[in-house]
Amino acid sequence: MPDSLHVSLDDWKTFQRNAAHTGFANIRLDPTVFTTAWTWQRPAGDSEPIGGINAVATGDGKVFVTKDVYFSQAAVYALDEATGTQAWTYALGQMHSEGPAAFTDGKLYVPSQDGNEQGALWALDAHTGTYKFKMSTGGQWSNYFAPTALGDAVAQVTYDGGIYEFATANGSQKWATTSNVSDQSTPALDATRYYVYGSVYGNAALHVLDRATGATIADIADPFSSTSDYDMFSATMLGNMHDAIAFSGGGFSGHAASSSEQYESRVLVSYDLSLMDIGWRSANAYLTHPPWPTASSTRPATPPPRWTR
Repeated sequence: MPDSLHVSLDDWKTFQRNAAHTGFANIRLDPTVFTTAWTWQRPAGDSEPIGGINAVATGDGKVFVTKDVYFSQAAVYALDEATGTQAWTYALGQMHSEGPAAFTDGKLYVPSQDGNEQGALWALDAHTGTYKFKMSTGGQWSNYFAPTALGDAVAQVTYDGGIYEFATANGSQKWATTSNVSDQSTPALDATRYYVYGSVYGNAALHVLDRATGATIADIADPFSSTSDYDMFSATMLGNMHDAIAFSGGGFSGHAASSSEQYESRVLVSYDLSLMDIGWRSANAYLTHPPWPTASSTRPATPPPRWTR
């Protein structure tokens, strides 16, 4: 990739790149001229059943990788983005699960749960790999997507429907609440609200929460949900038409603790945040999250038709 394009792009800070989970980069690349710059594999020798790596994050000129574990040794690896050489590693210890990392403002946030069902969100110095602080979370045998950070706060979702907001300055808990969301999810954030979809502990709905307090602003029911798996394997995406888009229903990877992509195709549902109602649903079902352009990017001139009752 040319250097001019490289430096013009923001880092891939969390799941689907940013706090809105758009997964969108406003560039055009020719894959026919790509060449391999470097490769990296999880160190050999881990005696546990999954043996993979989680989705990566980037920042501070590094690529941050965590291990996909099931009752095994969890660790974080920081790789030089240009060469792939290991800059530092941090061992979390024996864990039931370890989720993908998120980067923001010089810190790396890594979720985990130990064998005593104690959840934690670790904060590390992204440049040196040194420990900063650790935030406690609940949730029985939780498995994780990357946390979502925006401004002075970082958020994490757990298996028991818990949604936690912590201060990025020192890890103090700002608030915690519960909903019918489960693990393998992460909320979308904007300046004033949280958006998180749930279909496990109650009727499927998009939950809109106040960022300052965690109080529920609205629960917008999803009439299209046909699954209620224990894992979500999705995150709400924020559009540029005052809408939020989410997969309908839950998902499952086929592994007890893996954060690898789930294998059940689902329809997408758009929620009109002005009316607090359904805007539309897709005609087709999809497996993976699409890139979703932001307000500053080109969008189709005609949006999908509204859903009518």
